[in-house]
Amino acid sequence: MKFFVLLSFILFIYCAFRTAPSGGPVDETPPFIISTIPESGGINYPVNKKITLLFSEWVDIKKTEKSITVFPTLTDGFKIAAFGKKIEIVPNTELAESTTFHIGINTMLTDLHGVSIGVPYDLYFSTGPYIDSGIVQGCIIDKETYNKQPKVALFSCGKESLPDSIFINIPDY
Repeated sequence: MKFFVLLSFILFIYCAFRTAPSGGPVDETPPFIISTIPESGGINYPVNKKITLLFSEWVDIKKTEKSITVFPTLTDGFKIAAFGKKIEIVPNTELAESTTFHIGINTMLTDLHGVSIGVPYDLYFSTGPYIDSGIVQGCIIDKETYNKQPKVALFSCGKESLPDSIFINIPDY
């Protein structure tokens, strides 16, 4: 009887090895946007509403703040609420009237498995009756290396702007 109890105990210990269960194949599918409020290209969006992004899978909440930009810059900033598959961008004050906004989501945004969205996402909408458009042409080249620069920051210049304000301000676009 003692032998049977000892054998059962050894078998129990051997079988009780703790490990993570196999969960199938590794997730390599990037999350993607299913819908947005407002829709991309939407017009006459209310100035007192939040912006909502719905993804195909849960996103990593810790990476949302560094992944999202809003242009033109909101004077009083914004808060980001992320939960599950949804990200909400809540401006601290009303959005500017008759203004085209650009919400940019960079590839730092990942799902809970660390898979990046892969391709940056751009959402454009307007609080006015149309989306502003314009063309900027040219090529910015680093004078020391003669390499093309992939991104530039654009600042709007008003009468109250000082030439050196670009060093302390956030770009408008």
